[in-house]
Amino acid sequence: MNWRNIVKSFLSVAAVSGAVLFGTASLRAGSVVFNNIPSPLDPNYPSIGYEATSTTQVGSEINVTGGSGQTLSSASVLLSDWATQANNPGYGDSTGFDQALTLNIYNTNGSNPSLAGSLIGSVTETFHIAWLVPTGTDGVGPYYTVNGVNYHGVAQTATFDLSSADITVPDQFIYTLSFNTQNYGTNPTGVSGPYNSLNFGLVSGAPTVGSYANADDIFQASGWSGEYDNGAPQGLGVLQLDTGWTDFQPGVSFSVASGSGQTTAVPLPASVWSGLAMLGAVAALGQWKRTRLAKA
Repeated sequence: MNWRNIVKSFLSVAAVSGAVLFGTASLRAGSVVFNNIPSPLDPNYPSIGYEATSTTQVGSEINVTGGSGQTLSSASVLLSDWATQANNPGYGDSTGFDQALTLNIYNTNGSNPSLAGSLIGSVTETFHIAWLVPTGTDGVGPYYTVNGVNYHGVAQTATFDLSSADITVPDQFIYTLSFNTQNYGTNPTGVSGPYNSLNFGLVSGAPTVGSYANADDIFQASGWSGEYDNGAPQGLGVLQLDTGWTDFQPGVSFSVASGSGQTTAVPLPASVWSGLAMLGAVAALGQWKRTRLAKA
């Protein structure tokens, strides 16, 4: 008989079920329920510049895996930063600048699908955004070069910690990203800054986890009619569905909390635990005997 395998089996069962024995729930680890952010990242991606397009918030309607009633634990957004330190004196340090970003989660709107429903939750966090470090400039602006290709923005992600936000979501919801720029946002700054060159990155193709409600649609609120492909039928500045965005969906990822929507494990019967305890004792005795013989 292979005593080592017996010991391993005993310890494995004890590790999985011990939490139940002592009255603690045994729950599934947290998992990604939606993701369309590529890995690894390319140097840069197409993007929406909020200041340049008079935009306050942008997002999409998505379907997550795992069903309704899950609690979000984190969310990542894809950014494209076109700001350089040289063009923004007085902001940040040599590596980048700090910027507050807000993630909004809305219900869908059954009575008018073109509008977002009620707000489920909103979280604002401050992130350190990396500067674009230029290798040259052209008619568009500063750029950096990777493998002979010039990029005017540098791709990066920002991850929200939602563990204490208590945002429980249905299996389909609308999210948006918002932040303040010089002239737009909830509280425009009124002064020029690197946030004027911060964009929401856009990706192509289907998500690797979850799905879009409609891959041709996004939700956005802009004061510029040119930002809308459908003419903004709900009015300028109103968060609403906009068509014509196939292969230009905002990059985002959502994860749920450990055990979200799961039930606690059922304790093993006492008779099984007695048998396991006896098996463990026998295995330990065998190991002790081999150790004594090895030392003799």
